[in-house]
Amino acid sequence: MIHLFQILKDQDGLTILNNQLNIVSKKWNILPKDIIHLNLVLDELVTNIIEHGGGCSKCPIEIRMEKTDNQFKIQLSDGGPPFDPTQCKPVDVTLPIEKRKCGGLGLLFVRKFSDCCSYERVKGKNIFQFTKKF
Repeated sequence: MIHLFQILKDQDGLTILNNQLNIVSKKWNILPKDIIHLNLVLDELVTNIIEHGGGCSKCPIEIRMEKTDNQFKIQLSDGGPPFDPTQCKPVDVTLPIEKRKCGGLGLLFVRKFSDCCSYERVKGKNIFQFTKKF
């Protein structure tokens, strides 16, 4: 089963994302725990694209969700500047808060709640994929 949709790089995009996840959760009978994890990961990724993706605010973020027998495969693509989240150094959460650099916690959630992540740059687009087993 495949579900495709687009959102714009604005704050309304997060509302549309949430609505699409509600549609998918009912259509595919996804457990609440799994939809919470998907929502957390997608919200972090989309927020990063909106806040740091630069370029056109009306350019779409394309999201492709696929459900197989035991996992979800999700792909996000956008036309922003190249950015590979898989190359970001993990945040050191053992440091006291006042000694930590700002940012990076969102990618920590992405790594924690997904089973596999990959990135590639194709024809001027960032393509980020992750899988979540259930």
